[in-house]
Amino acid sequence: MQIDYFLFFALLEKEMIGKKLEEVARHLGVDLMSEKLVNGFAVDSRKIIPGSMFFALKGEKVDGHDFLEEARDKGAICAVVNKAGISKIEGLDLIYVEDVLLSLQELARLKMLEQKTRCIGITGSVGKTTTKEFLATLLEGSFNVEKTPGNENSQTGVPLSILHTEGDPEFFIAEMGMSQKGEIASLVSIIPPEIAIVTQVSLAHALYFPKGLEEVAEAKAEILSHPLTKKGFIHTQVSPFTAFCKRQNPLMVFYGKEEDGVDIGVLASGNGYKIRTESGLTREFTLPFTAKHLVDNFLGAALVAKELGVSWEEIFIRAEKLKPYRMRFERIEKEGVVYINDSYNANPASMKAALENIPRPGFGGKVIAALGHMGELGHFSKQAHKEVGEIASLYADVLFCIGEDTQYMAESFIKSGKRALQFSCFQEFKDALKKQIDQKDVVLIKASNSLKLWRVLDE
Repeated sequence: MQIDYFLFFALLEKEMIGKKLEEVARHLGVDLMSEKLVNGFAVDSRKIIPGSMFFALKGEKVDGHDFLEEARDKGAICAVVNKAGISKIEGLDLIYVEDVLLSLQELARLKMLEQKTRCIGITGSVGKTTTKEFLATLLEGSFNVEKTPGNENSQTGVPLSILHTEGDPEFFIAEMGMSQKGEIASLVSIIPPEIAIVTQVSLAHALYFPKGLEEVAEAKAEILSHPLTKKGFIHTQVSPFTAFCKRQNPLMVFYGKEEDGVDIGVLASGNGYKIRTESGLTREFTLPFTAKHLVDNFLGAALVAKELGVSWEEIFIRAEKLKPYRMRFERIEKEGVVYINDSYNANPASMKAALENIPRPGFGGKVIAALGHMGELGHFSKQAHKEVGEIASLYADVLFCIGEDTQYMAESFIKSGKRALQFSCFQEFKDALKKQIDQKDVVLIKASNSLKLWRVLDE
């Protein structure tokens, strides 16, 4: 096979992995004489592979500078550290910078500048990961596509995903998460999206947004702030918020259920669905799920795929392969019981969506809601948990709850005349729940990620 060496070396130049350490250091404005090759990047010493660059980030609970020797022992060839107060580490090259996080992000930004890859950015309080996975499936038959893996949507997760991406993909789908204002804008500066999707806005991380939903929406709208962004597909639930009203223009398309008066809508039709577009109705198609929030996630992904040139026929064919991502409304059947594992995370909007879409049990079965607390809600927490309890009473026969402020969830559930049990110990919660479950039951498992409520399914 004949090799186009010019093309080979042009592609190699775009990669950070495989470069000499001195070349990578030069990108950070540091002179370092080293012929060693960089094989990976890490911010967690437990994830270091031989040849890694370790970024010693300082967090609220853990300081990466305390793990420099461990990083070296696991094979790191260098560490990026803050200038102040770091002594030399035998056998580990140190790159001194003013800000370790900004240095990581700068490397990712430089890599994106060297590539022709087009970016699609996805944000929102719910449905980001599912929409991203759906979109990747719809595009992969037509394009070379890369994406942020799993839930790697943070200030470190996105740049690490970029740095570990091989080659020059046609599209990179970036899930963009946030905890505080300005974080979406930071990610957009690293990887500006040509097309943006905003799913929905809820009181996720409301601890950092004391003014409520309007403030959350304003932070989410940062995904539309870059001049390279050509189009935004926005869920209709977001349209009333001021941050999006101010941005309304021909480049913004609102989508959702047809009855919500959207630009593009999905509607039930026969045994499936149709999409109403500006040019009329598509043909009827089916999806391998019926939960309304998953249908919304599909619609957002489908609209982007169509915008990029994939035909409706191809979209509907590929849609048959879609399935909920792990721990996102994932259906698991064990010993005659249907478990809905939606345990990766929780906020008021995602709790409501999960409860409204619980499958009905078999004859003689019951619906059990096994719910945990929703974290980082600040002064909204008590009322939010109370409202979830009220909603749960409409769809579940019994409630098991665990965690901070879930007593308010239990109290409002009990007012419906149904039974609720509240726990502080996980093992007691799990044992009591297991005793309550019978064949033909449906069990929804959902909570903030910190509770790791998926352990209910462990034997």
